[in-house]
Amino acid sequence: MKKHHSKDFKECAVKNYERGMSRQEVLQIFEISTDTLTRWVRQYRKTGDLSSKKRPCKARKIDDELLLKYVKEHPDATLKEIAEEFSVRFQTIWERLKRLKVTRKKKYTST
Repeated sequence: MKKHHSKDFKECAVKNYERGMSRQEVLQIFEISTDTLTRWVRQYRKTGDLSSKKRPCKARKIDDELLLKYVKEHPDATLKEIAEEFSVRFQTIWERLKRLKVTRKKKYTST
């Protein structure tokens, strides 16, 4: 499981290594793996900064307003039909409608 270390913690480990402390000492004192220290040292030498990388935000394929408008205009459309209209999977439509608190229950008549 990944641990998230603070910027100060990373800087302390890298600076001790850069000042001449052996790799094994740094690994034992800070309780980190060899790969972690290597990655931090490489990042510090390349950029001079040890801030965590920002994770990219997922692009939204569907505009909420367009989806709500389509559902209002086509109240009898199934999730599959809506998904085809927006070129996404029906699970995507289901999750988005759930997040928007829109229910899609239909009454079926028995024959």
